[in-house]
Amino acid sequence: MLDWAKAEKIIGGAGIFLLLVFPIVSGIPLIGYLVQTAAMCAAMFFAYRRLYFLLVPGLIGSLVLSGYLFGLNAILLGMWGVTVLPGAIFGQLLRAGFPTSRTFIIVILLIMVISAGLYWGSRPVITQMLDASHEWAQSLLVTSEDGVVENRALVDAMGSMIAMIKRLMPALMALSAVGQLFVGWVLLVVMLKWLGDFVPGVRGFIFWKMPDYFVFITGVIILLRLVGSETMKIFADNFILFLGFFYAVFGFSVFEYYLKKTRLSVFMRILFYFGILLLQMPGLVMAAAVGFLDSYFDFRKVKARLIG
Repeated sequence: MLDWAKAEKIIGGAGIFLLLVFPIVSGIPLIGYLVQTAAMCAAMFFAYRRLYFLLVPGLIGSLVLSGYLFGLNAILLGMWGVTVLPGAIFGQLLRAGFPTSRTFIIVILLIMVISAGLYWGSRPVITQMLDASHEWAQSLLVTSEDGVVENRALVDAMGSMIAMIKRLMPALMALSAVGQLFVGWVLLVVMLKWLGDFVPGVRGFIFWKMPDYFVFITGVIILLRLVGSETMKIFADNFILFLGFFYAVFGFSVFEYYLKKTRLSVFMRILFYFGILLLQMPGLVMAAAVGFLDSYFDFRKVKARLIG
């Protein structure tokens, strides 16, 4: 039988350790991202369980320790804030009784604000790293007549990709943090079930839907993209990418709803999603378009189901 007190002590000790070390290892590829995700989950868990005697020292300690080692700066503060603040606020809102969907919306808006500040503070560093990558790719260009055309085409393609990443970096940073938030929430649900605690409910995936008022927000952003200045166009591109990701997720929710409604076999559903993956970007755009239309027309009558 599970010893709750012992299990919570183990989770508490691991959570404190993660909160203290995540700023130190954040620069290590993959490992840093995973540790940041686990630290966000730890902050979420402590806030939800009201373990403030662990949460507060963990938050302050991580900032003090990393500041002592690397010095306080805008990049460090932004990275610290985008990791632990969303987790702590998410757990606190859930404990206060906020619906899970509304909690996600509030915290995602917070992530957007913090990510924008982090990008602004780290923009010179990011630009320098991307430019160095491009120069490294150019240095690989062979000078022999046999391969120069193919290699130059490859380097040009990489240059175009790096230019696009520079343009869309704010949205990519925000989406990265949103991904960590979602994984942290899943881990929180697993731990709460393991401890036998109450788990806040969430609507089934086949009924996930974007709020309809985002259609009008998206329309304004698209208008800015068409008639605005270059700065407005960059802002619009990032906003469209960020919202497009969520529209694509809800588009897949629509797909899953109708695939289940038609009672297709698991094998046929796998083939359908495999076909979407083969389409790559057009497939994602199609899913986003379906999610966008569903948010306004409500094909599955989600509102009626909620009221009923």
